[in-house]
Amino acid sequence: MDFIDRGLLSSFFNAGGYVLDFTNSTFDTFTSQSIGIAIQQKYGLSKGASLTKFTKEAEESLVIKLYKDLFRYYDEYNSIDSQSPECVKLYNKCKSILDNNSNISISTPSIKNIDREYIRKLAQRANNDIDNNEFDSAITKVRTVIEEVLIKGLEENHVENYKKGDINNLYKNFSHIYKMETDRDMDRRVKELLSGLNKIIDSIAQMRNSNSDAHGVGSKRISIKKHHARLFVNSGIVMADFLTEIMNNTKE
Repeated sequence: MDFIDRGLLSSFFNAGGYVLDFTNSTFDTFTSQSIGIAIQQKYGLSKGASLTKFTKEAEESLVIKLYKDLFRYYDEYNSIDSQSPECVKLYNKCKSILDNNSNISISTPSIKNIDREYIRKLAQRANNDIDNNEFDSAITKVRTVIEEVLIKGLEENHVENYKKGDINNLYKNFSHIYKMETDRDMDRRVKELLSGLNKIIDSIAQMRNSNSDAHGVGSKRISIKKHHARLFVNSGIVMADFLTEIMNNTKE
């Protein structure tokens, strides 16, 4: 696959920085599950620009795997017949490129290794964002890691019927699978603490994508102060760490 082919693939999905209907967090979740890389988190650009940069420099097998998954997503939720003739032409060219490279060996990545070290490093990056007054970027990182932890927990238990991007729904399913609130011997004070964690999840879910994930609106869009952003990030990191420990304890 040459430079021109890669350019055609990225041009179909890069719509002025946007990629289909993905938010920042759902795009990173999608690419993580497809190829094991959170592309936007890696490059720190818009969704479209991050995809273009990845397409130019990544290993060919990874590029093909991601675009096959992107087209599968596109075909599931969109109709190419309703698009302009130019769009249909580009669509067919891209499909032809992928078909011509179908003989390339593509390995499906294993579930991303999300452990305490991964969460610690992400917490550091999120707090660095806050130091630079990039509150929306910090909040997006926290939303993404919590969603990754929840999805990993569900997938390790072979749960497939969940709603990506819906943290409340993911947490509800996770809590049920790991029986987080059914231990009769649990101390009352611990139960009260768990209730507080439930409120953290609810608050994170309410920081909607329109506030934290929209492309191109700048770091001042969220009308919160630095210490509030720090509280949000650190509370979310504690939650992600706690959920990871629940999964680890279940394996022991």
